[in-house]
Amino acid sequence: MLGGFLGRKGDGEPGVKTIWIGLRRVMDFAAGLKYARDQNDECIVCNGMG
Repeated sequence: MLGGFLGRKGDGEPGVKTIWIGLRRVMDFAAGLKYARDQNDECIVCNGMG
């Protein structure tokens, strides 16, 4: 469902715009995950806990 693709039988395959929107959302999620991991590395209290 990322990017608006509903996967219905008669709709056909997703187009370039739909793929791009979905890929952009995945890239945003990956950037957020990287940011969260970077913040965890800087946490003095959290160091050595995982």
